[in-house]
Amino acid sequence: MDFFKIVDVWAGRADSEDRWLDYLRETITDDDEDPISEFAADQREPFYDHDFLYTEFSARPANLRERLRAVSSAATGAFDGWLASRDGDGPVNAVLMLFGEEVESPRDCDRPGIRLTYLGRFAAE
Repeated sequence: MDFFKIVDVWAGRADSEDRWLDYLRETITDDDEDPISEFAADQREPFYDHDFLYTEFSARPANLRERLRAVSSAATGAFDGWLASRDGDGPVNAVLMLFGEEVESPRDCDRPGIRLTYLGRFAAE
């Protein structure tokens, strides 16, 4: 399916697994304009389909390259070439991938206990 050939990737730090889960926790309200999560609010989107979201938190931070290599199969190899050009960025303990261009204008996330850098939109070759 072509939908899974496009992935937006964020990586960074979360203070704890509880904070990470709170950041991603979805709340549905009666107002369709209210973001469903803190992540959605950071992306200025009211909604994204969580079925196309992949996240990982590790209590053990690692450099960016190591962390993304551990999850690259989830991205169907979309950013392997880009990753090969990176060296030791980090340390990061949180990765978020959203498939299928669910976010119109992806951006960095900076909240108490969460800091994610938007790494880019990648397409499988």
